[in-house]
Amino acid sequence: DIPMSKEQLTAWRREMRRVRNRESAAASRRKVRDRIDELEDEVAVWKKRYQEVLARLGQATGEDGGSGGGTGGGRSKRKRRGKAKEVGGKGGADDTKGDGGDGKVKELDESKGEVVDV
Repeated sequence: DIPMSKEQLTAWRREMRRVRNRESAAASRRKVRDRIDELEDEVAVWKKRYQEVLARLGQATGEDGGSGGGTGGGRSKRKRRGKAKEVGGKGGADDTKGDGGDGKVKELDESKGEVVDV
């Protein structure tokens, strides 16, 4: 083995640092992609739950005449903003209002990806 000169050793260490950094960056990107996939799956679950709640709400209030097909569950297409609309009932295990037991109708705000009071 021939010993490296100081410059060669410095260049070798620099290259090894670049390799480690490249691998670390790739691992970080992979971790971010995995987390995004998990969050997209979670959003899909919440969207499904939201549609189920809308369907239950439509059935409970008689708005959904069994038309099916639409994504609104019998509700109008426009989004309602502002104060939460109160719905009767205290909630509980037999709660069919779709209000989560708190008496407030919920809606999925797709821009934020979260359920909000309507």
